[in-house]
Amino acid sequence: MTPVDQRMLKTEATLIEQVIQRGLKRLEVDQQLQQTRIVPREDFKYSSLLGVETKLEDSVEAEVPVYIAEQLLEEGMADPAGKILDQKSLAMIAWDERHRATGMSKVPDFFYRQLMLLISSDKVAEKTKRMVEASAIEVMDARLKKILTYSLVPSLPHEMLANLTPEESYLLELLRLAISSWRREVLGTGRK
Repeated sequence: MTPVDQRMLKTEATLIEQVIQRGLKRLEVDQQLQQTRIVPREDFKYSSLLGVETKLEDSVEAEVPVYIAEQLLEEGMADPAGKILDQKSLAMIAWDERHRATGMSKVPDFFYRQLMLLISSDKVAEKTKRMVEASAIEVMDARLKKILTYSLVPSLPHEMLANLTPEESYLLELLRLAISSWRREVLGTGRK
């Protein structure tokens, strides 16, 4: 590869990185606005981004936007209504992905968001954090291999896509677009 080719590739890599960052940021905002269930530890009120005041009662399960739930959980003012991702459940997902030849295993809602929070938690010991990071990489690599395979298939049945996270669906579509464009250009059918 010539120096000019390397500079061009570096510029294109920067563009690709910006597209991915922008797409993932849109997904993150969308996830923060989705509803999730919590159990408050006390009575209190909060105002939404639209200024709507909501009252939550002690020990009564409630549905709130993810951004509110994360703040309440972090401050110890609420507990999750469902199971949250922990080291044990991540290890089980890693085992399942390792032994599943085709298809993706079902992961919890907001999987990558929960994974990021688990890895960055101050409540996790350093040794445990390294084990969590290793399991996270194992899960991601196994799922990425399947996504790469899916990106080459012209049409996928819904069942194959059902267990993809929003982040994975986004990546799959980007890969499919890039591969389709590359094929058209290489075969000369993409030029006008």
